[in-house]
Amino acid sequence: MLAAACAAVAPKQVFAKRKPDQAMKYLREARIGQTQRGSYVSTVLSPVPPVLLAGNQAVLLPEVEDEPFSRKTVRTLADALAATTEGVQSAASSGKLDLLTKGVARGVSANLCEAILGLHEGSGARGVEFSFSWAPSRGAPQNIKSAQWLQTDSMPFLEETSRYFRQTSELEGAEVFGSVHRLEHLNGNAGDVTIIGTVDGERRTVVTELHGENHNLAIRAYKEVLPVRCVGELVKEGKSYRLKNPRDFRLVDES
Repeated sequence: MLAAACAAVAPKQVFAKRKPDQAMKYLREARIGQTQRGSYVSTVLSPVPPVLLAGNQAVLLPEVEDEPFSRKTVRTLADALAATTEGVQSAASSGKLDLLTKGVARGVSANLCEAILGLHEGSGARGVEFSFSWAPSRGAPQNIKSAQWLQTDSMPFLEETSRYFRQTSELEGAEVFGSVHRLEHLNGNAGDVTIIGTVDGERRTVVTELHGENHNLAIRAYKEVLPVRCVGELVKEGKSYRLKNPRDFRLVDES
């Protein structure tokens, strides 16, 4: 649900640990429903307000009218799962991830693939089936399938799609935490700084260019072996990663 909410805000191949505020607000409003018969059946309730019309007003094109974010999120999830299923079928026959890559515009992401993989593992590796029931006041959205099933043999394709997305996309708002391992001085008070640590919980070696006071802080962190943190846009370069547009660089022991 969180991956779909993020994609409803703006579709991307990968969403960083810092999620959009609107997506997090939606996640707090969604609820886990009553369990059903079966060991691995879960229900999620996504409240949506009814359609209210004034007088003789009519909604001629309901799918292009403004819709509540909760409705957009669930519709995005249903369409993203359909795009995932279609992309897996295409990858199985062609050996290419092209259709899954195109599915990003419909909500496919590394986060969604990883969430499906987690559900698959948690269910005893039986595959995952999704079904949607739509609010009667709004009805089912047009051209959206209300059921999808990703079988066990789909999972390797989701693993590869997630890996590919994370290696090739720019990760916006990535938070780096670690220790300064190397300093390279350029002209003036600036230079490349190599940080070994984690990015959104993943072990990474990250290079970023710092200037002025930030560069001074990096020198101090290196000399005193102090942990640092900063935020920026992460891109893969060879065997390491580069953090572009670094900001909020600080020593962790300082407020």
